[in-house]
Amino acid sequence: MKFGQTLVQRSVPKWAPYNVNYNELKNLIKERTSAGVAVPVDIPAQGKSRWEELDNLLFNYLSAEYDNVTLFLRSKQGEIERRLAHVEKQIGIARRAVQDNALDKPILQARKYRQLAKDIEEIGDEIQNLARYAAVQRTAFRKILKKYRKWTGSTSLQTRLDVEVFSSNKLRTDFSDYLQQLAEVKTILTDELAGPMLTGRRRETSLGQQQKRVSASTKRSPIAQINEALLRGPLAFDAAISTVPYGEAAGSAFYWIHPDNLDEARMLLLRHMRDPAGSATHPRRNSAESEEARKRVTSFSDANSALSHMVLFDNSQRFIRDTSVSRPSRIALSAHWSRDPEAVVTLAGLSPTSSAGTILTVSRKALGKALDRDSLASDASNEVRAIHHYLSEHRDVKPLAEVCMKRSRYIGMNNTNEVANWATLDTAVTVAPVQATEIGEPQHQSPAGDAFPYAILHIRWEFARTPTVVRAFDESHLVERVHDFSLEDMAIHSAQKDLPPPSWHSVLEKDIRKVPLVPRLSRFGASSRSRLNASDAVGLSSGPSSTEGRPDSVFSAPMGGQSSVTSDDGGVIGTPATASKPTPETTKARRKKRARIQVPERESRPSRYWNEFDDGDSDGNPSDEYVIYVDPDEPVFPGAETVSKAFGAMYDSFSRGTGKLISWLPLASTRVGHTADGERAPLLADQLNSEGDPDSSSSDTDGFTVPPQHQPHKSRRRKDGPKRQSSSGYRPHQLLSPRQRALERTLFYFYSGLLALAYVLLVMSSILLGTGRRKAMVEVDAGVLAGVIFAEMCAITAVILIFMRKQRLSVLHWGLVGVMVASVVVIGVALLALMFANIKGATERKGHSKLASG
Repeated sequence: MKFGQTLVQRSVPKWAPYNVNYNELKNLIKERTSAGVAVPVDIPAQGKSRWEELDNLLFNYLSAEYDNVTLFLRSKQGEIERRLAHVEKQIGIARRAVQDNALDKPILQARKYRQLAKDIEEIGDEIQNLARYAAVQRTAFRKILKKYRKWTGSTSLQTRLDVEVFSSNKLRTDFSDYLQQLAEVKTILTDELAGPMLTGRRRETSLGQQQKRVSASTKRSPIAQINEALLRGPLAFDAAISTVPYGEAAGSAFYWIHPDNLDEARMLLLRHMRDPAGSATHPRRNSAESEEARKRVTSFSDANSALSHMVLFDNSQRFIRDTSVSRPSRIALSAHWSRDPEAVVTLAGLSPTSSAGTILTVSRKALGKALDRDSLASDASNEVRAIHHYLSEHRDVKPLAEVCMKRSRYIGMNNTNEVANWATLDTAVTVAPVQATEIGEPQHQSPAGDAFPYAILHIRWEFARTPTVVRAFDESHLVERVHDFSLEDMAIHSAQKDLPPPSWHSVLEKDIRKVPLVPRLSRFGASSRSRLNASDAVGLSSGPSSTEGRPDSVFSAPMGGQSSVTSDDGGVIGTPATASKPTPETTKARRKKRARIQVPERESRPSRYWNEFDDGDSDGNPSDEYVIYVDPDEPVFPGAETVSKAFGAMYDSFSRGTGKLISWLPLASTRVGHTADGERAPLLADQLNSEGDPDSSSSDTDGFTVPPQHQPHKSRRRKDGPKRQSSSGYRPHQLLSPRQRALERTLFYFYSGLLALAYVLLVMSSILLGTGRRKAMVEVDAGVLAGVIFAEMCAITAVILIFMRKQRLSVLHWGLVGVMVASVVVIGVALLALMFANIKGATERKGHSKLASG
């Protein structure tokens, strides 16, 4: 699967708008480097590279992308630092309240504790997402430069970016300091404050009350042995975690990690475990314990930064035939050394009845002579003599392989004397044949060694079925769990070529990288999974090989810098015969139980609005949905809605009435589908008028529709008249919507009011005409004329409004309206005739009076 297609899925989906523009940059390189593309380029001068112009262009683009990514990272780091400071402040306040015995509000204290625990988990998720985002962006830069080198053959752009841009190391992917600080805060919260804040009782400070009785069996338990080796140093811890037999309920898990996922996997590991070489000592410890802890921290810090060596001695045939599961390693003798002055040697009990081993500490300079069975000095120490005696008893035990790696050690955050877990992470693993002269050399690394392509993570737990850290890695896309695997088994099979291939050898042939799965959203927008943290579900393989980039490049995978993790039998280790096979009674009881599928409870998704900052890139969150919401209860001025509806109804009514009146005029009207109101015309008006059946046409014949021929206006009006009337009105028994009923009612009120107003005007004109004075005849006639004209206009408007109604009216209704309109017209004409008759009579009387006076 191509990287560009899964970039959003690989990265943090909610931060997709801040990803590198990988696809755009790849297309730009492809266009500028493909043959036959018409792109204007300058003719290179003498001594000038043909790709210099493209180098400068890509340098500017990549520099800008790098600045954008690092700016986003810095903003997120600042946010995490502020949240961590706030949590530490709240933890300090809670500690002071516990010390002062100010625990008088148990409900609020318990609520505060849960809030602090929730904040710590959210900060851990944010740090994990930040590591995932940074790792993906780093991979994107490396891949785009690899494509450029592949298509152009030029390395100048890579070199220039390494020196001028990438050397700033702003795009770091290691945020272990944040997780270490978070682990300290979480330890204080769970160890010191959990009891007082949840129970309301003061923490007991008496040393006698704090100490618990430890039985003799507990002192020799696997947890006690490994913790004792942890105090002795990192090499003793390495030997103990592999050779101490399992307890009653214990197990191991081995994982392989691809180099691209190493930093993110380390962040996930630090979410659940802590590095003994991390922070300072706990403040509760006394001075002697603090000094001892500081020495241990220093020794682990030096061991993590140095190469670790391990040489393996055994009989290869006995080793591959051994199927015991009593401890993680089946090796007979192993020696561990680094640059520390002391080395550690483990001797396993090879008898069938004994699986216990011995861990011896010898001088690193004397390690080579101690492992040589033919030479024994007279002044040798007791440990060296014990090693010689072991080699003399087991003559078939011979040197098989030497392993060189960089190892990091981790211990559980909440380890106790009863439950504990530990882990080792090996990177840059190289296997080579044993060279006796180089045993004990701290910086020795054989040039003929074979590099293992992945890093190896080993997690061991005691008195627990499956720890949280193992479940997190099993659900993660970052690792590949490999069963029946161990570091010693891999080294012996790599060095001894004549041995049959192991069961895990087929896993090396496939690409273990996977694409994280994006949670599916339900119809209501809620995730189908209860929670999606950094350990996403395992996805599909991503495809190409892992050897990408130049070894000396900042964004290239270093040689041997890979990480991998494998898993052993992750089950409970106890008696092999009883732990592996269930009893018949248990199997029968299980068959009687009916399986139940537990569906995770859906979390309600908070309401949010679209904004350009979070939702600016539609490709970033394709599954997210948003709505534009308008509050219907928003306060407005009184009557605004009623006025708006009334004016809207009036406008629609006048528009329809005007169109109907214009259609009656003796002009060439258009067809129904080509009316002036194009927005309201049906899309298939031509087909409806020509065919008459809107459902008769199909998609197969739409392209062959013949437009109707033009017809004369009169024949079309006679033909389409009934259809227009039937289509413009409602059916006789059709149920009208509230809007339609309101429109019909409004029209009825309007033309009824206009007719009533016309009669009022006519009555007033009649009164004025009958009682007007002769001296003010001009004013009286003007008033009568105005009243008659306005009354006739009201009658005409009423006629227009009644024709605008779509509801079918009864004959009585039409008769009443017709009589009233005719009465207005007749009365108006009569008033005008009477007015003109009065004017004529007054004029004649005035003429007679003048003649009589003359």
